Amino acid sequence: MKKVIDLTGKKFGKLTVISKAPYREEDNRIIWRCRCNCGKEIDVKGIYLTTHQTKSCGCIKKEQENINLREKYNAQYVDGVNKSLLKSKKRKDNKSGVKGVSYHKATGKWDANIGVKGKQIFLGRFKNLEDAIKARKEGEEKYHKPILKKEEK
Repeated sequence: MKKVIDLTGKKFGKLTVISKAPYREEDNRIIWRCRCNCGKEIDVKGIYLTTHQTKSCGCIKKEQENINLREKYNAQYVDGVNKSLLKSKKRKDNKSGVKGVSYHKATGKWDANIGVKGKQIFLGRFKNLEDAIKARKEGEEKYHKPILKKEEK
């Protein structure tokens, strides 16, 4: 029979062994109760601790996922503008068929707008849809195209 090494008080990554768990593996190996630096307690097989396969309660993985998500999110920005929004499709409830062009019921005219750096820019109000679409396309050339060109470099 192998000599049992007491892991109580030892640190493995973010885990500190606090005691033996009140149960064992099927083959009678010891399970260790550990406290993570984040405060959560988990039970871990001794072999996973000593071979450094388990280093936390799972919080390291969550932290890395958050970092990766943040980096991916930040990579979408050029000069403070989310480039994916510039390329996004029109909303499902869009009646004009063109992103940024909507019908203004109170005036009976078409509005053209464009979003840049978190702000909406009003491009004009027009009697007919074609003029509103033209204004929107000109707005995209003026405001969005330089940002997208920068992103390509």
